[in-house]
Amino acid sequence: MAANSVNTASDVRSLLSVWSDAVRPGDDTAIGLFDDSTVLHVAGRSGLAGRYEGSDTILGLLSLFDDLAGGVLGCRTPRIMRFEHHAMVFGRVQAVSNRVDFSAETVCLLEFKDRTITEMWMFSPDAGALDQLSARRRPRAE
Repeated sequence: MAANSVNTASDVRSLLSVWSDAVRPGDDTAIGLFDDSTVLHVAGRSGLAGRYEGSDTILGLLSLFDDLAGGVLGCRTPRIMRFEHHAMVFGRVQAVSNRVDFSAETVCLLEFKDRTITEMWMFSPDAGALDQLSARRRPRAE
């Protein structure tokens, strides 16, 4: 997905494809995107904030996000800036269902090597929206 492209990701798999495309232009598959040493930092003070390490833990957190959002979590209008070993993804993560109405601007900074994310940071200036979503259930972070 090129910078300034517009897409609506309809679930976690699509969100992963946005990140994958940021790391591996033209390849939106999530296979091998994370490994056991990948670290995800979720900024803020919400129940979802914290440090998550390893592919299974990160995918579990993303599944939890999707579950809390009623299974309709997505990323709208992602914008990608890619550099040699880093990428930034700007977008609006949102979910609208009969269970939740959630929408927050997000910025993800991805560090990668050999087509695998080594470390990533997720930020949102809309802490209130994340607090509301995380209040539904608190995951365990390190």
